[in-house]
Amino acid sequence: PDVGVRRLARLGGGTGFLGGFTTYSTFAVETVTTLSTDPVIGVGYLSATVIGGPLAAVGGYALARRFVSSVRKEEVA
Repeated sequence: PDVGVRRLARLGGGTGFLGGFTTYSTFAVETVTTLSTDPVIGVGYLSATVIGGPLAAVGGYALARRFVSSVRKEEVA
C-alpha cells in the first residue's frame, strides 16, 4: 500500500525532486529561445524570474507569518 514512509518517498522523490528538473529545464529552454529571438524580452524574462521569484517567495512567507500570528492572537483572546 502507498502509505507512510513509502508515500512520502514517492511524493518527495517523484513530485519534488524530479519535478524540479522539469521546471528548471523548461526555464532554461524558454530563456535560451527567448534570448535568441528577442534579446530585450529574454533579459527581461530572465531578470523577472531570477529576481522576482525569490522576492515573491519572501513576500508570501511574510504574509503567511503575519496571517498565522493574527490567527493565534484571535485564538488566545
